[in-house]
Order: sequence, then structure tokens, then C-alpha cells
Amino acid sequence: RTYRAPNPCAQEIASRTPPDQGEPGDGSSPANDKLSGIGSSTPCCSPLVPRVRTTPLPSPMSPTPARSTPHRVVESLHILAAAIWLAALVMGGVVAAIIFSTTPTLDPSLGRFDAYPGDHANLLAGYIQNRVFLFGDVMQFVGGALSLATMLGLILFFRFPTRRIGGAARLVLLCAAISVLSYHLLVLQPRMATNLRTFYALAESGQVEEAESAREAFMQDHPTASNVHKALFVLVLGVLVAGVWSATAPPVREPSSRRKGGSA
Repeated sequence: RTYRAPNPCAQEIASRTPPDQGEPGDGSSPANDKLSGIGSSTPCCSPLVPRVRTTPLPSPMSPTPARSTPHRVVESLHILAAAIWLAALVMGGVVAAIIFSTTPTLDPSLGRFDAYPGDHANLLAGYIQNRVFLFGDVMQFVGGALSLATMLGLILFFRFPTRRIGGAARLVLLCAAISVLSYHLLVLQPRMATNLRTFYALAESGQVEEAESAREAFMQDHPTASNVHKALFVLVLGVLVAGVWSATAPPVREPSSRRKGGSA
């Protein structure tokens, strides 16, 4: 005689069935009819439910794909352009400080300007510094143009985040720097260069009064040029720092629904 373990489903049904149902003496009842599956491989309470292997739902915040190689190249070129631009500004200021502090100690006398009785030390320093500033303006133009071109590339081809605070600040700094540089290259620098060339030509020919008038016109723009130089330094430094910060920051996480909507 084999022993069968009690079925928990049968015990539960029997506990819920009133004991006075069924014919007396035969031991049959609705509960016993439901217990016909005792000992079988299939439970009597519920059919077998196949086990389904569930997969986790995708997170609503999925990471943005890593930057592609062209994206990294454009970001690097943008940083390089800002560095060239900043280097031109630093070079101009450092060279001016060195030249204008060194030439007075030499007490020079320039044979080309023998007819000019003024200070030849400042004349020599200004003559050299004018060439340095001219080279610096070329570097600024190259750096500014490359910075603007790479920023346009980031916006058009790599979804530059203009609506975020960091991206908007970076764009505003660059636009402000380009505006100040345009004023310097198109308005201020040509006027100062014209007055300076006039001064040197008149000083060389011995026309002292006319030379001094041209020199005064040049010096009137000097405070403005100094302020423009300082403003460009601050703005371009901000562009460079923001570019390095953005290029080294981890990828921004965006909601998948927003990304799908944008791609559609």
C-alpha cells in the first residue's frame, strides 16, 4: 500500500465545503468529487501556468550615445581656435609691456627721424608694436573665424545643446567675442593704423605740428583700444574654458521619449 501526501488544494476545498452535503455512508460529497485529482501530476486548483522569463523595462532615462570621432575632431578644433585667439591677445599685451619699458632705457636716436625732435624711444616702441599688433590681428582673425565655423558645425551636425544653460552661455560668449573683434578689425584698428602711418610720415619729413596732430588723434583711440583688448581677453578666455568643460563633460542623459520625438 502506497502513501499519498495530502493535497493542500483538496484540504482547502474540504474546509470550505459544508459537511452535510452528499449521501450518508458513501463518503461522497462535492468536495470529494473535486478531490479526484489527488495524486495526479496536475494540481486540482488551477492549471499549470508556464513560467515566462521577463525582461526589465527600459529605463526612461537612457544614456546618450558617446561622441563620434567627427564630433570630437570638431570640438578639438574649436578649442584649438580659441587657444590661438587667446594666445594672440596675450602676446600683444606682453610684448607691449616689454617694449615700452625697455626702449626708454636705451635712449635711442633714430637716423630716419632726425627731423623729429620728439621722444625717439616711444617712437621706436610704437613702430615695433604696430607690427606686433598687425600680426596679432591676423592671428585673431584666424582664431575667431575658426571658432565661429566650428561652432556652426557643432550646431548644424552634432545637435549642440543651445537650450541648456552651459550651451547657451558658450554660444553667447562666442557671439559677444566675435562682435567685439569685428568692431576692432573693421572700425577701430583701421582708423588707428591710418593715424599712426600719417604720424610716421609727417615725423620723417619734419612736419612736427602736423605729426603731433596725427599722434593726438591716435592717442584718443588708445583707451578704447585698451578696453577692447581687455574685453576680448575675458570673452575669449570664457569661450576656451567653456569649450574645454563641454568637451570633457560626460554625455548628457536624455529621456528616451524626448529623443525619439526629436529624431522623428
